[in-house]
Amino acid sequence: MAQHALSSTVSRLSRRAPQICICTGYKELGMSLALFCLAVAALWLGSRPPEPPPAEKATLSIRWTDTEFRDELTGMFPCDVIGMEVVTKGYALGEPVEVKVSGGLEEDPPEIFFPLVDHQGIARMLFQVPECREGASETDESGN
Repeated sequence: MAQHALSSTVSRLSRRAPQICICTGYKELGMSLALFCLAVAALWLGSRPPEPPPAEKATLSIRWTDTEFRDELTGMFPCDVIGMEVVTKGYALGEPVEVKVSGGLEEDPPEIFFPLVDHQGIARMLFQVPECREGASETDESGN
């Protein structure tokens, strides 16, 4: 009965501004203002909780690791395959994170990769310098 009375009061008063509905409706039903506001909000939202605002996306840390993503690297040899972990905040599961890897020379544009975020909020990828990758073009000293 209280649900029906509340629904009819809300529908009757909802034609007015929401602040009028909240200021007058609870007195007609003999409810506390806080309880009435919660009930009105539930009816207006279709009994759904409000959606939280989207989280801001951020990169919290980046680290170079071994290929199993266990230990942080302290050194490497040329042409080693290494891992990279990007710890993120605000990214959804399976969402790509843009990672730019620079070769160190300012005139070389950075390579861009898009590893996917896992359930822990971490995007992982394996990396090898471009010159060492399988299928990289090799030329001899004469340029052939």
